[in-house]
Amino acid sequence: MRAITCLLLLGTLVMSSCEKEEKPVDKPVLETVQIPMGPQYENQYFFDLESNATAEVISRFNWDLAFESTADGYRVFINGSKFMFAYNTGSTQFDSTYAYNFLRRRWDEPNGDLTKTAFGEWGTITSPGEVTSNGNVYLVDRGYNASLDTFGYRKVVINSLTDGNYSISYGYLNSTTATTVTVPKADGYQRVYMVLDNNGQITSGEPSTTWDLNFTRYTHVFYGPVPGFPPTDTLPYQVVGVLSNYRDGVTVAKIDSADFNAFTLADAANLTFSANQDALGFDWKNFTLSDENYEVDPNKLYIIKSVEGTYFKLRFTEFYNNAGTKGYPTFEVEELR
Repeated sequence: MRAITCLLLLGTLVMSSCEKEEKPVDKPVLETVQIPMGPQYENQYFFDLESNATAEVISRFNWDLAFESTADGYRVFINGSKFMFAYNTGSTQFDSTYAYNFLRRRWDEPNGDLTKTAFGEWGTITSPGEVTSNGNVYLVDRGYNASLDTFGYRKVVINSLTDGNYSISYGYLNSTTATTVTVPKADGYQRVYMVLDNNGQITSGEPSTTWDLNFTRYTHVFYGPVPGFPPTDTLPYQVVGVLSNYRDGVTVAKIDSADFNAFTLADAANLTFSANQDALGFDWKNFTLSDENYEVDPNKLYIIKSVEGTYFKLRFTEFYNNAGTKGYPTFEVEELR
């Protein structure tokens, strides 16, 4: 009897050792993130959803122009986070004295439309990444600092793009001499930033592929009548929001009201995604004029396809930090599987 019992016990042990171990289920993790832009929204945060980490932090006051740094890129952009504008005078006379014309000002469309930038087609493409300039003088409004003091005006000529180097000349509106600067393209950056001051200092750049969302102040444009404002066809206006890395394939779908916790990857298949740079935008919060307070709408749900092609769901929960200071957007984000 004892032998039979031992055999049964041995059999049980053998069978148990042959059973496959259950692998732990890799569940998606809900992350809560706060972006410390600051009360004057002074910092631009480039955020990577895959690593749940910041790829780059840049002061929005430290640059004026951005130059495409990709191999075939040639476009020049202005810093909309400072409320900058520019326009083409149509003149090639740099040493002339110019007066800035507010009515002619142009901007970079916030949706990222590359055919609608303030500098536009500044020259003729002679080969990929090589441009011969039309020599036109552009007048640039450099926008405002945190105290709403103006950075002033400059006249600018983009001279050329050759062998991966931009040449640019700039000066005051009444100057007869120019400061000429070389801005080289840089590996690992979509755009290289420079300031129209300090001898054209190259200050920083917009990283390439390592980010999905840019938390920043930017210039939004209202088209048509805007309640509370004088009649106008267009109204450029400063907002605080999120721009996406649309150049590297990030797309966004917005749902005005949805259950964040219940939303699944299968639900995302029925959505329409936008490749616009401002698809996530700024209207995840509302401003109450009576108490000058921002209130976040947690029912708005954003589905984001990252640079790597991974889908995430995101909702905002707060715009203030624990001390009650604005400029600290907080959101919940979770990978969809």
